[in-house]
Amino acid sequence: MPTRQLMVTQIKCLDDTSEGDGGDSPYVLVFMAHRNVPGGKLIRVRDPDWDNHFLKGRIVNTRQIVDEAEAGGAFVFAWLLEEDWDPDLGSGGVLQLMLQSIWNVYGQSGWSNLTAAQLRSIVGAKLSSLVSSSLSNDEYLGWHSFVVPTVTTETALSPLNYGGDGGSYKLTFTVRIKGG
Repeated sequence: MPTRQLMVTQIKCLDDTSEGDGGDSPYVLVFMAHRNVPGGKLIRVRDPDWDNHFLKGRIVNTRQIVDEAEAGGAFVFAWLLEEDWDPDLGSGGVLQLMLQSIWNVYGQSGWSNLTAAQLRSIVGAKLSSLVSSSLSNDEYLGWHSFVVPTVTTETALSPLNYGGDGGSYKLTFTVRIKGG
């Protein structure tokens, strides 16, 4: 079975807050997990070149790999955050353990009667509450969730809209076949 890679391929700034010198500094947190598999992984997607460079209308095309797996079907929960000085949150650590504990309750077989949409709705709200309460000074711009499709060619997913006190953005994820 081919390996599929999930990538962030575009960030578009629709409106910035530019609280300091320069523009905004967005970053993405992604939690990925498979149904009926304990655990999950928290990944931060951030490029230092993005710091203070996002003004209204700025589009950054990138191919930052978030994660890869042989099978599609991973549940993805993605948060867009805007840092003030340094990012408050990172990959792994205690936050990952807390997110995993929520996933282990709801993503396991005891809740197998839920559809993917129901599971994303219930778990996403709980995970998002945890992420937003973990911030000290960064702005929380929202969350989205989706299931990684099983594709045979590189496929851009529908752009996701995020907005809040830190501005508004469109974020595009793409799934591709590794080596394809």
